[in-house]
Amino acid sequence: MLVSLIGNIFLTTKLNSTKEELATSVQQNKNDKKELARAKIQIKNGQAIARSLRYDLDSKKTAEEKASDDAQNKYDESMKTDPEKTKKMGLDGFENPNPFGEPTINRANVSDSVIQRYLLKMSSNKTEITKKRIDWLLSAVSIDKMMLKHKSVYKTILTKWKNNNLTNLDDDAPTIKHLQS
Repeated sequence: MLVSLIGNIFLTTKLNSTKEELATSVQQNKNDKKELARAKIQIKNGQAIARSLRYDLDSKKTAEEKASDDAQNKYDESMKTDPEKTKKMGLDGFENPNPFGEPTINRANVSDSVIQRYLLKMSSNKTEITKKRIDWLLSAVSIDKMMLKHKSVYKTILTKWKNNNLTNLDDDAPTIKHLQS
């Protein structure tokens, strides 16, 4: 009987200890759930803040930055469909498309013969002379990746045209033709 009584006391003590451990575990589980709920709210708030910051950044971009992003997206899409042509165009071909209708000629690969051809085309017809074409060619001349031989002549003619000085247009064509010989 004494053994039975000691066994019962032991089991009761063990049971009480297990109940306390279970209660502590249940309380810890509730605390963990609360903490998890708080963390989820913080994550949602963080995502909302990130979206808000991204929106703020996007809305503060200049038109030029947005155009550059659009050009990059078009370039990336074009690389998937026609990588060979896209590589020839380069990103510049998307950011600053060739105003003469030749997409594979960008400002970085304009040679003397190309500039001369474009200048002759414009000098033969005043309506071909546009601000966009002049600016594009002036930019190509200043980039000068092709080591242009007559850079100063091109710059002089284009700057004159940019300033709406077309009085000597008839003299410009022979000057350009002379460069070709």
